[in-house]
Amino acid sequence: MARLRGAVGRGRSAGLLSCDTVPAGITVTNLGELGIESMTGVIPPPDEGRLCPIQAAQRPTYW
Repeated sequence: MARLRGAVGRGRSAGLLSCDTVPAGITVTNLGELGIESMTGVIPPPDEGRLCPIQAAQRPTYW
């Protein structure tokens, strides 16, 4: 708990150390190849984001 309090204090004073952070990344899925047209992604820590390319659907356009 003391270690957490120390990291919080350094974060609030803009003095974080490299050991206070973890490497983060972005997850890319390939579900579009399987015909998925929509998806809700869950971003687990320490990931920063998720890229979910989906299959483009052809829909009629009404003018």
